[in-house]
Amino acid sequence: MKLPALIIVFLAVLALVIVGTVNSTAQQKSAAKAAAIKTSTPAKSDDVFASDFTTALAAAKKDKRPLFVDFYTDWCGWCKKMDQETYTDPGIQKQIKEGWVAMKINAEDDSKKGVFNGKSMSHREIAQYFRVRGYPSYLFIDKEGKPVTVISNYFPKEDFALVLKYFKDELYTKKVELDRYIEKNK
Repeated sequence: MKLPALIIVFLAVLALVIVGTVNSTAQQKSAAKAAAIKTSTPAKSDDVFASDFTTALAAAKKDKRPLFVDFYTDWCGWCKKMDQETYTDPGIQKQIKEGWVAMKINAEDDSKKGVFNGKSMSHREIAQYFRVRGYPSYLFIDKEGKPVTVISNYFPKEDFALVLKYFKDELYTKKVELDRYIEKNK
């Protein structure tokens, strides 16, 4: 009777060693995958956006750079897609950092304030002031501090790069239509 008991104990120990080795290998692979994902993850879009409307507007005027404001809501799926796919693109981030002052405003936020034309407003009121009706929406303000327009749409990174170039180069002053400009330059 001792021999079958020894065989059972031996098999149990062998099973524990095998399971431990498999788990250890799986953990190592999982850690390696996590490290690879961490190093290949693009920069956060928050890195290119100012956090205060009044400061962003003043910086744009001072530096003679245009300002664009992304109006979003927490429930907007297309806004989240812009954050995840467009704003995280290194080319878009470079374009924003080199030529723009950028700001994101939650259009439903009453707690944060900003000043435009001497009037203090909540972020919700700023969105209403500029007649934002859909999300995501983008307000473009020229380098002199004058509002140009608000457009609403999701843009993949290739199209958004052209939108930024269109407004940076002030092509709207040359009567170039944005939609045609995007189609022509894709």
